[in-house]
Amino acid sequence: MRRLIHILAALLIVQVVLAVVLDRAGPDLSPSASDNPMIVLDGKPITRLVIDGIDSQVTLEKKSDHWVIPTINDFSADQDKVAELINKLKSIKRNLPVSTSAASRERFRVADDGFERRIQVFVDGSVAADIFLGTAPRSRMIHVRQREDTAVFETQMGLHHASATTQEWLDKALLQVAYPDIRAISVPGIFRLEKDSNAKADKEADDTDQSKAALDRWVSADPLGENERIEQSSILVLGQKIANIRLKDVLGTTIQSDYGLSTPKLVLHVETTAGQTLIYELGLLQGADDYVLKISNRPEYFALAHYSGKGLLDAADRSTIFLPKLKPISN
Repeated sequence: MRRLIHILAALLIVQVVLAVVLDRAGPDLSPSASDNPMIVLDGKPITRLVIDGIDSQVTLEKKSDHWVIPTINDFSADQDKVAELINKLKSIKRNLPVSTSAASRERFRVADDGFERRIQVFVDGSVAADIFLGTAPRSRMIHVRQREDTAVFETQMGLHHASATTQEWLDKALLQVAYPDIRAISVPGIFRLEKDSNAKADKEADDTDQSKAALDRWVSADPLGENERIEQSSILVLGQKIANIRLKDVLGTTIQSDYGLSTPKLVLHVETTAGQTLIYELGLLQGADDYVLKISNRPEYFALAHYSGKGLLDAADRSTIFLPKLKPISN
């Protein structure tokens, strides 16, 4: 009787081991699997990406070697971010699968009807790959599955690499003007400042843009008051606020009554060395902390984060640029 119990126990252990091995291996397990990429492109470039989230979708499309977001009038996408996602997708390998069962696909959130992300990769107008991203088994890793495959793999990637919201893919630096290209800044009726191209620096600048900018000298196009002076460092701050503007979102091309642009908080003119004049209108979005920005060379209205809009508004305040003359130090 005791011997029979030992035999049955041994058989049970063998069955459990076989079940685990079969679940982890599956039909795709082979010695060469680790060398096979999940996405096979045959050297052809990816031309379109459609990313689905739980309740959102974003489409990225390559036009004339530039990635755009077609749903918002081909607005420029963040080129570096798209390139990073494509590199991540190309690096997915068919290593040893962690599972092939239907239950695990549900558990790891890579099922056809239950996923964290679905990414359709297009080449020449056709779907070259259709993959699901799911849960994270550990730091910097994620579960991944190709739609026509039952095997679930792990890859070094995160959901943040494949955001399904349009806002996260915007080229948020698109509105920036390089500081060295700014030659004049004005608030109509308040002040006009021009970069003095004849000014001689008192000391040599190093190779950084910050150092070179600090040596620029700005002058007022209008006569200063008897006791006024220009605070050069304040103009540097204003110029860099303009140069470093980062949009938060694209609001569309139609003005709305709650944009606050009927009575803007700031109207700023920026003239460039190329002879272009850009007009910035800044309004406070009603019922929110964000600001709304309209620039004359763009058809869209943009949302700026509160700190960004307020920073520009404060930097353009005349009282921060035109200060009382310093009193001479008496001996």
